Amino acid sequence: MVVIVVFLLVCLLRKRHSRPDDQIRLAGSGSSGCSGRVEVYHKSSWGTVCDDEWDMSDAQVVCRQMGCGPALGATGGAGFGEGSGKIWLDDVKCSGNESFLTQCGHRGFGTNNCGHGEDAGVICSVILPKPSFSVTPAFKVMWGQNVRFTCSINTEHSEGTFFLKFSTQNIQTSNSNPATFSLPLVTFDIEGPYYCLYEKVLSGQTFTSPQSDSLKLLVNVVLPVPSLCVSSPADAKCSSDTVYVTRGDSFVVRCSVPSDVPEGLFLLWFSGSNSLVSDPSVNHSASFSFPLSQSQHQGQYSCVYQVTGAGRTYTSNTTLDLIIKCECDDDDETMMMDDDDVMMTKRRPMLT
Repeated sequence: MVVIVVFLLVCLLRKRHSRPDDQIRLAGSGSSGCSGRVEVYHKSSWGTVCDDEWDMSDAQVVCRQMGCGPALGATGGAGFGEGSGKIWLDDVKCSGNESFLTQCGHRGFGTNNCGHGEDAGVICSVILPKPSFSVTPAFKVMWGQNVRFTCSINTEHSEGTFFLKFSTQNIQTSNSNPATFSLPLVTFDIEGPYYCLYEKVLSGQTFTSPQSDSLKLLVNVVLPVPSLCVSSPADAKCSSDTVYVTRGDSFVVRCSVPSDVPEGLFLLWFSGSNSLVSDPSVNHSASFSFPLSQSQHQGQYSCVYQVTGAGRTYTSNTTLDLIIKCECDDDDETMMMDDDDVMMTKRRPMLT
């Protein structure tokens, strides 16, 4: 009685761990998960399929059973190399709607008039999944920062190529999985949508994934408060303290910012005439020149910095007031300035 129970348990375990006879695989030289020599599992061993009557309807069933896309080719003549062992199927006739290859018509397992030089194969299209896509830092980055994109796909689909795209343009490519793409020292020009694609070549056919989710980058900039100083013939050093200028002497007001921000526009405010003038930055600074100082130049000066990019304008905080005092005779306090007395170094009248 015990012997019978043990025998039944062994049979049950063998059946549980045995392979179903409808199982197939793709093998051979140059094979992949969706292309190769067709092999069938029967009576505990793998065997091939003869190419007699082998056509696209048969290949369609194999591709579906393997979880691949539609069939692209039904190969014969051992196109993926000759197999070994049994030739299980011959004269296969599928309608194309079967779920398993062994449901198709054939001469019977092991009945054939073929050699392994007639082993059949398939080329199926590959259904690539949508790649994963991320960016660091996320979405909103600072001007001059480094940005890193990462694209990845399931490792079973490795050995293809990732394309990083900006709008419709290819920016960079990589054969690594995951793939990392770097954009150093970003500017406003890189703003916009990014995504990645994945391509893989199998059996001479190129397959392309759906595009990844799109990520839109926005570039922000935080502008520092400009430095503000004055120089004159009497004091060649550019000073940020209260400056005394002798009547008739020239003096220059200089605004500047560090070089790690974009070039922009300096705005100089003079409280004495309640006026504002501007000058584009050159090497991140601008000089406002006063060729002939008068008492009307006395007052408070302040500077701000502006940058325009991607349709947005960024403005710095205002500098602390710089005070200029004129060492003038009393009679000079009543003098009026001619329009040509003060002008900017390069472009336009300064303060009148």
